[in-house]
Amino acid sequence: MCIGRHPAVRGMIDQPSRIRRVSEPRVREYWRRVWSEQDVAFAREFYAPRFVQNDRETTVEAFGKGAAAFLEHFEDFGATIDRVSHATTSS
Repeated sequence: MCIGRHPAVRGMIDQPSRIRRVSEPRVREYWRRVWSEQDVAFAREFYAPRFVQNDRETTVEAFGKGAAAFLEHFEDFGATIDRVSHATTSS
């Protein structure tokens, strides 16, 4: 997971020079809960209130609405994580 694009630390967008690593268990929990168990509310615990996704600033509320719409359309969607790699970012 590229933390620069998907900050999982509250307030990350307000401090863009501070990159924090998210643990592998936490990343796996995010994918399991949000995408496999369709617990979109968990995104509030994972993402900062405002963050950058696909080079655009967004909010956790907007993300949640989009994820819920996606999951409603693909009722049997689930995600399996085989490997989590840690990207390194230079400051």
